[in-house]
Amino acid sequence: MPPWDPASNLPPVFASILLGMAVSGAVAHAATTRLTRPFARFATRVRYARLVRAVAVALVVAVFGLTGPLGLLVLIAATAIGVGPPLLGVRRVHLMGCLLVPILVASL
Repeated sequence: MPPWDPASNLPPVFASILLGMAVSGAVAHAATTRLTRPFARFATRVRYARLVRAVAVALVVAVFGLTGPLGLLVLIAATAIGVGPPLLGVRRVHLMGCLLVPILVASL
């Protein structure tokens, strides 16, 4: 017999999490359907290069603010690793295999 039979035995914290997920899903759906067209019109007027630079600067500031110099060093290393495959003419999926297999083996 499951520990939550009947459903009224559901732990309050778990029920709160489920309710929060349902509410946030409903709000996200409403916001997405309402904001899609205005954002699409706005996105056609934005210069792509300027947007990329702004996102890169915001990412560097956020990483430095949250993790300090060590996080910035990790960001630089990860960026170098991510830029490497296209420069070498290799697909990034091979890089993911090189990263994930050792992580999976180490976690066993």
